[in-house]
Amino acid sequence: MQDGVELLLRNFNRYNCSKRLLIISLITYAVSLTFIFLVSELYTIPLLILVLVSLSQIRESLKEKRSAEKGLRETINFINDQIKTPSDSEKFILYLASANLPKGIESYFQNFLPTN
Repeated sequence: MQDGVELLLRNFNRYNCSKRLLIISLITYAVSLTFIFLVSELYTIPLLILVLVSLSQIRESLKEKRSAEKGLRETINFINDQIKTPSDSEKFILYLASANLPKGIESYFQNFLPTN
């Protein structure tokens, strides 16, 4: 169970980091495009380069986000395979409570716990 919690935490952190990077990349892209239309021709080339870099960063962020989501699903499946009875589910919840997990992580596994 403890391995599952550690794996869940690692994948959740990876997912959050990729989400933040995607947001930063999208903001950079939007600001760059805005400035292209507002500034003189002197700065257009560097801003176009920034737009291209932003686009490649967005693509990489999306790949990482998808990979992290896949890792979360695999972790949930791993945990779900270990939980066979309601008492296992209670043990897992105790592990989660003692692991000091970040807010929002419950939604990723809550629907997968067996209920009787």
